[in-house]
Amino acid sequence: MRAHHTLSDPWADTVKLLSGDFGFPLAAACRTGLHANSASGFSRLQDSPSGRHATTINIIARLSDHTVSIAWSDPTLGSYGDQVWQRLRARGPGVCAISRIAITRGDYVYSPRHSPLPFANAGVMILSSVIDALSPRKD
Repeated sequence: MRAHHTLSDPWADTVKLLSGDFGFPLAAACRTGLHANSASGFSRLQDSPSGRHATTINIIARLSDHTVSIAWSDPTLGSYGDQVWQRLRARGPGVCAISRIAITRGDYVYSPRHSPLPFANAGVMILSSVIDALSPRKD
């Protein structure tokens, strides 16, 4: 009698292992084009009128319980090498830039800190639970 062996998919196994360490469904996020490029960095393929492009988000450091430094790069919205994002309540609905989970008004999110000249990515939000899973607060 021959034993039947199935080979597992190394990428699926890696995602399965990583999913237990995060507070959001990483496996689902990966199916939507999210790729981890470091412990706290992500690239996502986005669709735009000019075709597909990659957005790269790297958490550089947690500055305080309510602020993080993020390196943001997007061919359509520009690049910010050390942008301060602050934790606040969402003023309206949206979608998390990392997990693609729906955001509703009142959810805690991180967004670029306001400045006199608004950043091109000023309306972008990342769920607080996603940032906290990747860079825990010092509580």
